[in-house]
This record gives sequence, C-alpha cells and structure tokens, in this order.
Amino acid sequence: MTAINCLVTRDGSTGYLLSDTAMAAAAGETTPIGFTFKSVTLPHSKSVCAFRGTHAFLVPMAILAASFASFDEMASGFGPRWFAAMAQTPEAFRKSDIVGMGWSESNQRVRAFVARSTGDFTPEFHDLILCPDISLEEVHFSDFDGRVEFFNVEADLLRIMKAQRARALRADDIDSRGVIGGAAVLTIINRHESSQRVIHRWPDVIGQPINLTST
Repeated sequence: MTAINCLVTRDGSTGYLLSDTAMAAAAGETTPIGFTFKSVTLPHSKSVCAFRGTHAFLVPMAILAASFASFDEMASGFGPRWFAAMAQTPEAFRKSDIVGMGWSESNQRVRAFVARSTGDFTPEFHDLILCPDISLEEVHFSDFDGRVEFFNVEADLLRIMKAQRARALRADDIDSRGVIGGAAVLTIINRHESSQRVIHRWPDVIGQPINLTST
C-alpha cells in the first residue's frame, strides 16, 4: 500500500506531491519491512514521478522516468512503455499506479497525471490526484468547494494522507488494507525549480505492526 497525493494550484504555477515511504511484504500486510523512496525528482525535466505497486519495480520506474527529456515527453511516453514492460511480468505483479507532475512547456503551467494499470496506463490529467482514492468528505473537508487554492497545502495533503493511513489499517479486504507511513515526503515543482523534503515522520518500526493510534 502506498499513498500519493498530488495537487496543482488553480493558476498552474506550482505543483505539490506528497508520498509515503513504508514498504510491506505483500498486499494486506500492516507490518513494514523497510522504508524507501516512492517518488523521484527529476531536475532536468522539472518533474517528479511517483509509483504505487510492487516495490521491486521502484528502480525501473525511476530509470524510465529519467529517460525523458521533458515532462511533456514523460506524460505522453511513460504509459505506453510501462504498459509494454508490465505485459512481460506475471499478472499478479502488474497492478500499479504512476503519478507524474511537472512543468509543461507546451501548456506553460504545471500539470499532473495518473496512469493506472486498470486503464492500460493511459494518462489522465487532473489538478487533484488522491491515491488511494478517498473522498474529501471522509477527510472532513466540509468547507472544500473544489477550488484547490483554498488548501493549506502541506497541512491538508498530510491530513488526507493520515486519513488514508487510518483507513488502510482498518480495512477488512486485502486489497484495501496495508501500510502507509514511515515519512511523508513533499515534492514542490514550479517553472524554475524543484525541491523535496520530509514534512512528517510516523513512529513506525521495521518488523513491528503499525499502531493504529499513531498519527
């Protein structure tokens, strides 16, 4: 289980992507076996690429993302190439999501896309991407009206991730249950620069089941 939450400001000037770092041995497990990167910042293309799925594919994802000269190339080319690669792997390992965000020279703004295995990795562009999906009502954003500039970006993206973490730990079905945690890593992209830093750490310990009460 991985959480990746991405938000682009309404004017397209800045994008924010928050990902966690916890790894589990298999779907449905709630004990971390380690902590790792799940998003890779690409300064040469003013972009970031993040991955949800089998952690063995993290490095191949990073290598493929780094092979594109621009965000626009990554947005159009990543999906078909990743789909071709996944077609050669056992079906049990194919389920994954790719989230990309970066400065689009053709659109003169930050854009973000999600490419899912359930959609043959065809990119879908949105200003707000939440993986795993969660309703803003479930996170108690009663005053949110769809305009992303009303977000207190760091606090609210983390608030969403904490809700995803709690739901994943409580879930009954194996596909929805899992580990979200370790650290919350925030990537910020605009036309001129990119940065990445940790904005929250959970008290999770390798080899120990996550405590539901730890926020």
